[in-house]
Amino acid sequence: MRQLKPQGPRVFTFGKYKDERVLDVIERDPDYVLWAARNIDFFDLTGEEYMRLSGAIYERNHRQQPEPEKAGEWSPKFDLEEYFEPLPDYGEPVDPEDLEAYDRSFDEL
Repeated sequence: MRQLKPQGPRVFTFGKYKDERVLDVIERDPDYVLWAARNIDFFDLTGEEYMRLSGAIYERNHRQQPEPEKAGEWSPKFDLEEYFEPLPDYGEPVDPEDLEAYDRSFDEL
């Protein structure tokens, strides 16, 4: 009966992390390992690598929010421009008196 030799840590044989341990790259750049597993035909994850990758992606997606600046106050910090388009520039603001005169001009018609 043939016996399997225990294998050492697997390393990448391709790409920007060539000759680096797969488990180390999972900790540093889980997105790269996920890309490689999906797109490189000969690259499959072992059970331990898969579990570590799942944990690394979960941790990245569920990191805690930074602590608030003042105790007792919490406010999310995000860039509103990311969620809303800027308002268009309509030029100079209209004087309310000019607007009333414009509206009265329609009454005379």
